Amino acid sequence: MDPTKEEMRWAADYAARVLRVFLDVHPTLSMQLIKTFEAVANEPGLTAQEYAQRLGTPSDVVTIRLADLSALNHHRKPGPALVASSIDIRDHRKKRHHLSLRGRLVLERLATVKPRKTQ
Repeated sequence: MDPTKEEMRWAADYAARVLRVFLDVHPTLSMQLIKTFEAVANEPGLTAQEYAQRLGTPSDVVTIRLADLSALNHHRKPGPALVASSIDIRDHRKKRHHLSLRGRLVLERLATVKPRKTQ
């Protein structure tokens, strides 16, 4: 069953409101970075390699994306500071990634996004 025009308008409006939250945070966030943010939000505490497996993306690419979501991106320039990392206490060679305070605030803001009411 195909969606109605009204359902399509509702979906487009909702998507625009969600994207606006991310663009307000940092105007250059790509869909790949948003997808990585979602992975960290859904399963905090994993390594870049574990996120890479879940996203179906090479681990070196995910490592760059995680850096680009942190306070300093992979070029050492200011980033959106949505993700933070910490050294794994059991294996000091590994970094575990989680949402920063700012990332958690963005997630809370996303939880309040509602599409406009339809007439």
